[in-house]
Amino acid sequence: MSAWKIAPCRAPGLPKLEEQEERDLLSSGIDSSDAEEETDLDAAYDELEEMKQRLIALRNKIIITNPDACQDLKVRELWSTEGGELQELRDQKCQLICQLQEVTQHLKDSQNELKELEGWRCHLQSRIHQAKRQLSQFEDFKLKVIHQFGLCLERWENQKTCKVDYTTYRKEMEAHILHADNVRQSVVHQKCHKSYRRRIRVELMLIRVFLHNLFEAMVNDFKFFSRHMSIKWVTATAPTSIKL
Repeated sequence: MSAWKIAPCRAPGLPKLEEQEERDLLSSGIDSSDAEEETDLDAAYDELEEMKQRLIALRNKIIITNPDACQDLKVRELWSTEGGELQELRDQKCQLICQLQEVTQHLKDSQNELKELEGWRCHLQSRIHQAKRQLSQFEDFKLKVIHQFGLCLERWENQKTCKVDYTTYRKEMEAHILHADNVRQSVVHQKCHKSYRRRIRVELMLIRVFLHNLFEAMVNDFKFFSRHMSIKWVTATAPTSIKL
């Protein structure tokens, strides 16, 4: 420390000293304060070491990897008075980070819900289009059924007026045959007019064959009509629960 060169003080307002006096003061001051300066250096080193430890402790308090520590209010008690503002800023930063994470998660959840709702909307829209197509098909089918129902009523009335059933036909034919036999027996003698009788019998046989063929034709027509109408009815009644 004795080797340090101390520049003379030239502050304004101080009385001017001669060079010899200044030299005497400087030399006397340096010789008498060597021991005091050494003790001051030791104290300064101690103070610097103490400040170093405080900075290390402050750094350890600032660098915290636990994300939940920003929500703990008791952390403030671990800080010294010098780091109060820094801790407050750090708390605000952590709160903003937590809020940002919450908002980000809420945004992701909202996007997922929007995607799910979009899928449901597309599904419902396709179902609506399908229902509309089925409704239009049902309207067309309803018109066809109404038309076919009218035709069925018309054909049924035609069958009732133009054709007879099997029971009625048998009764009518039996009555006609019985009447013809009675008339033939009463009018034509069995021993006389054999040729007329054979002719009449042939004519009756032909009439019977004709009537039989006519009856078979009527039955076939009725079966064909029934089969044709049943096929149309099965095709027309494909959708269930039809209300006309």
